[in-house]
Amino acid sequence: MATVKLAAVSKRFDGATLAVDDLDLDVADGEFMVLLGPSGCGKSTVLRLIAGLERPDDGEISIGDRVVNDVDAKERDIAMVFQSYALYPHMSIRRNIGFPLKPRGIARPDRDKEAERVAAQLGLTDVLDRKPGQLSGGQRQRVALARAMVRRPSVFLMDEPLSNLDAKLRIETRADLVGLHEQLDATVVYVTHDQVEALTMADRIAVLDTGRLQQLGTSEEIYDRPANLFVAGFVGTPPMNLWSATVVDDAAVEVAGVRIADASFRGVWSGGSAVVAGIRPEAIELAGDGVPGTVGWVEDLGHEHLIGATTPAGDVACLRWTERGKPPRIGDEVYMRPDPAQLHWFDPATSERIPWP
Repeated sequence: MATVKLAAVSKRFDGATLAVDDLDLDVADGEFMVLLGPSGCGKSTVLRLIAGLERPDDGEISIGDRVVNDVDAKERDIAMVFQSYALYPHMSIRRNIGFPLKPRGIARPDRDKEAERVAAQLGLTDVLDRKPGQLSGGQRQRVALARAMVRRPSVFLMDEPLSNLDAKLRIETRADLVGLHEQLDATVVYVTHDQVEALTMADRIAVLDTGRLQQLGTSEEIYDRPANLFVAGFVGTPPMNLWSATVVDDAAVEVAGVRIADASFRGVWSGGSAVVAGIRPEAIELAGDGVPGTVGWVEDLGHEHLIGATTPAGDVACLRWTERGKPPRIGDEVYMRPDPAQLHWFDPATSERIPWP
């Protein structure tokens, strides 16, 4: 396995569109790194830069101890798994898996032996003589993984490999990938826009937006201490509520005229300063007092309800209702009480997290 390092890497398209902007990223040997962000944030471009399918305009890319800026993709000792399975429909599964060994001059019997070895790891032994069209989507994705594994590369690069699977198969294949990573101790760089995939699979997550790194950390760090308003509003299902708030006399914070927390910002913010209060849906309860809101939607998920309300300032609030009985209905007036210990604070001018408390 190998490390991957990007140092001040930038990539422009058409000489103008900045897809990756001065990115620094270190992936440790054996780490499962997830690049997470919305469509168009630059995450797939980063993967293509590592693979050698694109060349950086600035900066340096290293795999192991070797700078690879000018190294062709086929010489980088990486394997890619794409969203599309890209299997050869006329070949058996055995031949599909062993195909990457053919250009290396490995004889057919040895290719078949390696294919059978990898197939056994992924539970594909029983389908080796079938064609791709005879397999389910989950099986075809495992074949694509097996074809990458058979090369024994230094780094695996995966570009949204589960997006074509249904919900049940995604859950099963996520577990397969995590187990496979632990078994192989492989270095993996994995691209997704699905935060559930990122939070459940990654050793660390790199959150990207507009080509820039917004935050790098473990799942817990990203979820519990988002670095800025983008991360707070992107990570979480539903994401963090972000409320317009006002500091009162350096000692308290109000939303819609309601005191939601005592927190001395003395020396940081003066009375009357605007801040953004962040609160997760699970940290809000409905009470007889609190921030007022009008219910705009209710989603019944069986084990819980998600309730969306709008505050007088126009901020949308979402909370989880797990109590027995009927939840509020659309149009009802409610009062939302956040847990003060779970509030987050952000600077509305810079969008950065205020390190408090």
